[in-house]
Amino acid sequence: MVEGLRVTLLDSNNVPVTIAGRPIAPFVRNTDRTAWEVPDVRHRPGPQAKYLFPFAEDNYILVVPNNFHTAKMKVLVQDERDAGPLNKRRDQWPVRYKQVVVPLSAFDSYPLCSVFDESVYPELHDRPAFHPVAITLYPR
Repeated sequence: MVEGLRVTLLDSNNVPVTIAGRPIAPFVRNTDRTAWEVPDVRHRPGPQAKYLFPFAEDNYILVVPNNFHTAKMKVLVQDERDAGPLNKRRDQWPVRYKQVVVPLSAFDSYPLCSVFDESVYPELHDRPAFHPVAITLYPR
């Protein structure tokens, strides 16, 4: 997983998604305890927890309302990290990545009801097994 990315959900018009006129929060790293106070996340793991949602491991996550339809939406990934101090040699700077937009399917969101504490997401009878959306990043 790459740290320092901004991951945004876009609607079918390539505009950040809103719910009832309120912008939806950007994705957060599932391992970033400081980001776990995002509005609409109604889950608080114990103080020793490594992940907010164990089945999502170290991926970026976004909690949306139940019955949220992602079929015509996209994920925008932007590298917002600083390129490094000017006194560093270019070969010592972190790799920076190009912006990527990835379309979603109807099966790219999963209900969390009663499973958010599980380390393995259970298979549901009417949909494919849980899998993170794989996004390939390309160096600038």
